[in-house]
Amino acid sequence: MDVVVYRGGVPESEHAVAAVLFADGAVREQVGPIDRAVTWRSAAKPFQLEVTLPLTGLAPGDRQLAIGASSHWGQPVHTALVGEVLTAAACTEGELYCGRDWPSHPASKRAAEGARAVFNNCSGKHAYMAGACRACGWDPDYRPVVHPLQQRILSRVIERTGAPVETVVDGCGVPCFVLPIPAMGRAWAALATEAAGGSTPLGRIGRAMSAWPVETGGEGAIDTAVMAGAGGRAVAKVGAEGLICVAVPAAGASVIVKVWTGDATARAVALGALLERWFPNLVSAEVFAGYSVVRNVVGQDVGRRAIRD
Repeated sequence: MDVVVYRGGVPESEHAVAAVLFADGAVREQVGPIDRAVTWRSAAKPFQLEVTLPLTGLAPGDRQLAIGASSHWGQPVHTALVGEVLTAAACTEGELYCGRDWPSHPASKRAAEGARAVFNNCSGKHAYMAGACRACGWDPDYRPVVHPLQQRILSRVIERTGAPVETVVDGCGVPCFVLPIPAMGRAWAALATEAAGGSTPLGRIGRAMSAWPVETGGEGAIDTAVMAGAGGRAVAKVGAEGLICVAVPAAGASVIVKVWTGDATARAVALGALLERWFPNLVSAEVFAGYSVVRNVVGQDVGRRAIRD
């Protein structure tokens, strides 16, 4: 499968897609080559939070759980929730090692007086990591892969994915996991199953993400739009460079989509087509409609993005 961008009737670019539908312990459908290892990036956040949450000793509400698994846009709702987690963990913004950044949300960026760690889209995840280190008496710099927190997270990721896992350094400084797409599908199918019922940390995290889509992403984020469009029937999380993972609790299944060029708009078009193929009517088609249109800077419709199988 490719996502082809047409300007007028002329093909302008092509974006190759790999994807899996994973259920009942196996790949049920696939698109493109799926065995190549790829970085999981932020789509691993529910599984990182699954480890850090119990270590903190905190009992957060669902909105605070959602921010811990988020790639948020730095809106006021996000910074307030990160602050609540830090306060509950007796930590400060200075204990976040994610790096200073500006909000991704345009209006919030205009209102910001400077870059801050709390604006970083990974600051929710880092707030829980800082809280775990404080509660356990560990070195507050939780970034190295040899840190006891990261070793526990790596062990859980290997358990959840059922695959050998390599690590590189993520954009926010902590370990990033490298694994095949079907292994991601296995982990996200487990999230789907646990989110469908029960009180496991991962199940609670999945339900919180689905219930609070803006807290998990932000206004304009594709994972936020997918969860809102599914009306609580899906959990979605983007990863950088064209990745998105979706859990469908009612089916105990997951859908993993990777666009090899890393193009975010092509990712949305591919996901829309595959969800309609594998789970018709799960997400409103209106969620994806705008991504198929190519517009110029004055808003004129000048082309389209289309699927080529």
